[in-house]
Amino acid sequence: MSADTVDQDTAPEPRADEPEPEPESRLARVARLIRAASDHGVPF
Repeated sequence: MSADTVDQDTAPEPRADEPEPEPESRLARVARLIRAASDHGVPF
């Protein structure tokens, strides 16, 4: 095994001072799923 192989388990942790991307709100996620389902003909 070569020394320059990066193991996936040793990937660097994200730095604490970097802002995380804003998570999608629960309401926005539900609305998106309902729109996608109704676009595919799922009755509500």
